[in-house]
Amino acid sequence: NYLIQFRNVSRRHSRALRELGSLGDDPEHVAVILASIVEKEAVRTEEMPLIAGVFLNRLLDAKFKSHLLQADPTVSYGCVASVPLPTSCTGFTGKLGRSHLGDATNPYNTYQHPGLPPGPISNPGIAALEAVLDPADTKYMYFVARGNGTHQFSTTLEQHKAAVKKYRDGD
Repeated sequence: NYLIQFRNVSRRHSRALRELGSLGDDPEHVAVILASIVEKEAVRTEEMPLIAGVFLNRLLDAKFKSHLLQADPTVSYGCVASVPLPTSCTGFTGKLGRSHLGDATNPYNTYQHPGLPPGPISNPGIAALEAVLDPADTKYMYFVARGNGTHQFSTTLEQHKAAVKKYRDGD
């Protein structure tokens, strides 16, 4: 059933799927990897197209030179699924720290490795796949969780830093 739904989504968005080919050899695999990240980042389905839009902006916008997704769920996944286990992940309790974000030995660490991780980090739902294949047309480049199931989206790094300070650091 899932495969049939995925194929129906893919057919409806064949042009978008072809465009994802610039991110890897297999556009369907690229879509599933990106959708898996969107699935883990989004709490609310209505934000999925915005989150997908941010990630695609980061991957495809030539002005965003680092092409780092900086997605916490990818780092967490690498701490439980990577073989061998990255050094920083020994005794990982589920809470990320600076040592995790700075560990380039974690192949899923999108703070250290540009582009997509080597594979999906979850089993994405159809809504996440739809969001990747029909993302919001946005200028946003950043987002941070507000702590209430929604995210604050920003276009500039300065705006993002202020949002992180407000929502993550508690100021």
